[in-house]
Amino acid sequence: MIRSPRTYRTHVAAALLLTGISTHAQQAAWLTGWSVNWTLNPGMPRHVLASSPGGELMTARLDGVTQLYGSDVFGGVVVHRLDPGIGQPLWSCGLGITATVDCGAVDDDGNVYVAGRFMDSLALCDGATLVHTGSGPDVDLYLIKFDPTGMPLWKRNISVAQPDASMMAALAIDPNGDLWYATSDFILARIHRVDAAGNDVEQRSIDGGKTIGAMSFDPWGGLYVSGGCDNNAFAFGGLTPVLPANEPYLMFLCRFKPDGTGDWAQFAHDITFQFPVVVTDDEGHAYVAGNVFDSTSWGGIPLQGPDWTSAMFLARADSTGQFLWGLSSAPAGGPITGDITAGVRGCLAVDGNGNPRITGTVRGEVVWGNGVASDAGTITDQAQTIVAFDTSGTPQWASTSAPTTYVTSHAVNCPDDGTLFFSGHATDEFGFPPFQTGAPGVQTYTVGRIDALSTVLPEVNDAASLAVHPVPTDAELFVLDPDGAMAFRLIAPSGAVVRQGVLDRGRNWLDLRGLAPGLYTLVTGNGRSARVVVH
Repeated sequence: MIRSPRTYRTHVAAALLLTGISTHAQQAAWLTGWSVNWTLNPGMPRHVLASSPGGELMTARLDGVTQLYGSDVFGGVVVHRLDPGIGQPLWSCGLGITATVDCGAVDDDGNVYVAGRFMDSLALCDGATLVHTGSGPDVDLYLIKFDPTGMPLWKRNISVAQPDASMMAALAIDPNGDLWYATSDFILARIHRVDAAGNDVEQRSIDGGKTIGAMSFDPWGGLYVSGGCDNNAFAFGGLTPVLPANEPYLMFLCRFKPDGTGDWAQFAHDITFQFPVVVTDDEGHAYVAGNVFDSTSWGGIPLQGPDWTSAMFLARADSTGQFLWGLSSAPAGGPITGDITAGVRGCLAVDGNGNPRITGTVRGEVVWGNGVASDAGTITDQAQTIVAFDTSGTPQWASTSAPTTYVTSHAVNCPDDGTLFFSGHATDEFGFPPFQTGAPGVQTYTVGRIDALSTVLPEVNDAASLAVHPVPTDAELFVLDPDGAMAFRLIAPSGAVVRQGVLDRGRNWLDLRGLAPGLYTLVTGNGRSARVVVH
């Protein structure tokens, strides 16, 4: 449900009014959330968000926890196809009461795919059941396809054919519209293409692929895979690349040719087995992003490790495996102003023009350069941030949620038109101006949208003494300018002037009724300015 920004905490509204907001920022078009019946570590529940190139949108979420199994939580899973325009479900389907959701996908026709793990038998919303092969805490893997109306078309227990597989690692749709899925048993990663009935019709493998972070196809059918490995063995598609020596932990990025043979692989030093994410663009380039816990390099391009606890990296390679550039969120030598942790379920997306976007959880302030920064306020607060770069790696803008007690950033998605969808899991209220969801003491799964056509708002004059209230408002806005009578303009997020005239000492209020909800800028003729939130 979209919540009115009327319930923003006082300091959030005051920050919008009294402080400067980066000129490199975008605002949310909508924000929605679902409560999660879980009171322990808010970093444990996992949810999935995916979009298609044409803008179809799906999500699958854990709505409560019934079983704690090691470091994973199992419970009821709800799958939605979402209306991308408003964020509300077009349909919903529940999956059992002891399951996880690990990956999802949606095609341009609105067909939805979801995969994960389950204990006991998995009951679907149409009354069908996916039979569990084991007993007690034994875990099986599932893969399900829904048609655009939410009707399950086929369902599979993947563990029947792959009893050693322990995780559903990734889903991807190739240029022909076929679904591929990846499993792993921490020794061998298997990648399968399925037919219209969900049957396996092609298999590829990565020997030594400990983890799989993501798969992504280029326009010609070349398949990029990212993940984690060690230096004991690595082979795929008939290719056995030379592994770096004395490296017990590595990140990898590899490419299969369209015919399934191995093309190339690149490796980067790491300190654990991670899940880096790869996404291709329409020219066949590949971006890879994730956490960097120690200084490392991709293709000889050095990446600074964290100055504090954690940092993110972003790098770009061409189709031959040559890395073109790379960057880290941690500046060499500091200073330490904050840190960022990569989103846990798809921290990277690329729009139709090849521009990458990343998401992560920020504490304090992370300065990206080019006037762009992600600022969560104090070190004790957290926020979700989304950062946009151009194809050369130059930061373009950052949008950051209001500070809150705890937030785990999950995923970011970009259809070809540049619309951006994001997701996360928060404790207490979660605000992404001008919207808010969640409630004090409640854990919430959140999904939001940033429009492709939203533009940079004019810079607020930090030294201004212009005062406006109330913020937020949906009716009258009172304005106090010490210079008295003064021309004014009210500027919408699109850059359009929606109100203009002259402020008058005797009647210093503006009628804002009828304006669309959003973040506006009031600018006076003497250069003073202030933010205005309309709900």
